[in-house]
Amino acid sequence: PKPGESRPDEALLKEAAHALGAAEGDIPPPPWVLGELEIKGNRNVKTSVIRRQILGRKGDLYSREDHDRDLKNVLNLGGFERVVTDISVLKDQRVPTHFAEVSRSEHPIGLTFIVEEKPVISKILFEGRDRISKGRIKDELSLHEHDPFDRTKMREDGQKVLDLYHKKGYHRAKVEPRVELDSGTLKAVVVF
Repeated sequence: PKPGESRPDEALLKEAAHALGAAEGDIPPPPWVLGELEIKGNRNVKTSVIRRQILGRKGDLYSREDHDRDLKNVLNLGGFERVVTDISVLKDQRVPTHFAEVSRSEHPIGLTFIVEEKPVISKILFEGRDRISKGRIKDELSLHEHDPFDRTKMREDGQKVLDLYHKKGYHRAKVEPRVELDSGTLKAVVVF
C-alpha cells in the first residue's frame, strides 16, 4: 500500500499469520481427529477441573460443534476473564485408519485451551464497620473468599451493605467498596 492508505483487515491477518510461520490454509476444515489436548494459563483453577469440562478426548473425531461446546463449558466455570483456543496440525502424526475417510486431513490436530483467569478473592475486609456485626454483613454478600472476583457483584454487595445500614437507621452511612489486586498471584482483597 501507498503511504497513508489502509489495508483490509484480512490482508493484515494473513501477513501476521505468515510472519508467525503459519501457511495459509494450515488448519483443515472439520471434522478433525484430536491428537493432543493442552491447557495453558491457569494458575488457581486446577487443570483437572478445566479438563472435566472438555468432552473431547485424544483420539476422538472432533467437530466445530464439539469445539464450541467445550469452549463454552470452560467459560461457564466462571473463573476466567477470557478463554481462547489454538489449533495446530500435528504433521508428525497420522490420522488412525478408521478415521481416514471421515477426517478431512491426514494429520490430527493439537488443541490448546488458553485461559486468562479472574483473580481469586483471598480476603473480604470491612473498614469503619460500626453497630452491625461482620457476620451479619457477610450474610448479605454474594462474594465469598476463594470465589473468582467479580466487579459487578462487588458493587451490588456494596449497595446491599448500604441498604442494611439504612434499614437499621444509619442514613448517613457510606459504603465505598474497593479491591486490592495482586497481579503476580492473581489474588484479590475486597474492602467494604
